[in-house]
Amino acid sequence: MDTIENYRQIIKQLLTEYAEIPTTESEIENQTIFDSENDRYMLISLG
Repeated sequence: MDTIENYRQIIKQLLTEYAEIPTTESEIENQTIFDSENDRYMLISLG
């Protein structure tokens, strides 16, 4: 596995794990958005 692909996997794993952490407000939901083709990764909170 090349270095860049390794970094992509690490970023995805970290954001996914962080999104699974429960929030203090039940109306808030964390979601991840991954655009691997353009190397854009986002964690958003909805609610």
